[in-house]
Amino acid sequence: MQQLTVRLKSAVATAKRPLDFESATRLRRRVRALAVECDTTRYPDTERVQLNKLRNQAVRTVELAVQRADESSRLAGIPR
Repeated sequence: MQQLTVRLKSAVATAKRPLDFESATRLRRRVRALAVECDTTRYPDTERVQLNKLRNQAVRTVELAVQRADESSRLAGIPR
């Protein structure tokens, strides 16, 4: 569980930085894979609650990062 927690925290920290659209979408795929790992691995209830909170934070943060990157690329006139 500790490794998964570290990877989720790392994804949240990365999503808070300015990213281009391609990097943000790669991060989104990574976070989705981590979310699946959270859902399919068995953990005790107390650890499960902590992981779910972190997973939800990572998903929300990365979606905002993708939106920011998309908006920035559109404003800059960069084709996707």
